[in-house]
Amino acid sequence: MTFLWPELLWLSLGVPVLIGLYVWTLQRKRKAALRYANLSLVREALSGRQRLRRHVPPLLFLLAAAILLLAVARPASVMTLPARYETIVLAMDVSGSMRATDVR
Repeated sequence: MTFLWPELLWLSLGVPVLIGLYVWTLQRKRKAALRYANLSLVREALSGRQRLRRHVPPLLFLLAAAILLLAVARPASVMTLPARYETIVLAMDVSGSMRATDVR
């Protein structure tokens, strides 16, 4: 696979930056959660399933951003496909002689 615009692949360095921003925001939220008087209330609010489910939207966003940044470089590939060249001609005679009823 080749890229039509390989000089734009440097944009893919934005993916680790996005991951770093997400981890940073998670740490900020953790510090804010420690301000509550009773931390067990916060833990009860988030069950085990919800802890994993809250990471799905950022993960999908990160995946879409990575694909988009890769697509900017315009990947291209030459593929040889099996081909059979056949020509079909359909000819219909609608002239007056075909509509004649004198010959059975």
